[in-house]
Amino acid sequence: MRASANDPPAEAYRHFARLDSDFHDLIAQVSGNELVQETLANLHTHVHLFRLFYHARVTSDAVQEHQGIIDALAAGDANGAEAAMRHHLERSRARFTDAFAG
Repeated sequence: MRASANDPPAEAYRHFARLDSDFHDLIAQVSGNELVQETLANLHTHVHLFRLFYHARVTSDAVQEHQGIIDALAAGDANGAEAAMRHHLERSRARFTDAFAG
């Protein structure tokens, strides 16, 4: 998801947005939790709109948060993965609240 220094900003963000969506879809799918999958599917439009308007800082923060989730999963650390996911969800909620509470 990290952009190359040579990527034009619009192209880098388009790449990030596609991979960000794929990342969330994969996590929801492998969770086996239909409620999580359905909820995420219902949020796709809102998340996409958010990505279009609030991308600069969000991209960097989200990549770091995703890396924490991936690192915990790769290490087989269920508690760490839960904590990293909870942190990502809380930070994402705060970003959405800040963006849409105006």
